[in-house]
Amino acid sequence: MSPTVAIIGGGYGGSAVAKALDAVADVVLVEPKEAFFHTIGALRAVVDTEFLPQVFFP
Repeated sequence: MSPTVAIIGGGYGGSAVAKALDAVADVVLVEPKEAFFHTIGALRAVVDTEFLPQVFFP
């Protein structure tokens, strides 16, 4: 039986930990927002509007 791990926050750190533990534990990721906004890509989205959909992840 694998352990259950709850991760609060699905930002960069939370999603990385969830992905790393997925193979060895039952992971519960708690995030109140409906989408992740990739802030690093925001500057490119400002100058290239076709890139804008790629900075949001459901």
